[in-house]
Amino acid sequence: MQFVVDSSANLVLESRVGDMILVFRRRGILPTPTALGLVLAMVAWLAAAGSMADEPHASDEQQHWAFRPVAQGVVPKVRQAQRVQSPVDAFLLARLEERQLQF
Repeated sequence: MQFVVDSSANLVLESRVGDMILVFRRRGILPTPTALGLVLAMVAWLAAAGSMADEPHASDEQQHWAFRPVAQGVVPKVRQAQRVQSPVDAFLLARLEERQLQF
């Protein structure tokens, strides 16, 4: 990363991210330390994102659940079927029965 301030208060910040060169220029007015910190943080963030782009993508089996198609779940069978009023009840009661608990 190159960081140059010339005598005319021109700021040039260059960073190489993979095949890209990110350039931030500000003419005439030097940024505040807070603004400069934000610019440096943004360059670091873009550099990290650029390095992640080279990583292989997960296979279909490893994808996040949010990207999978919606599918109808199988409602579990329970011993106390008379207590089930909705499919949610069946899931909760099945888990309780697995652990030999009651409510």
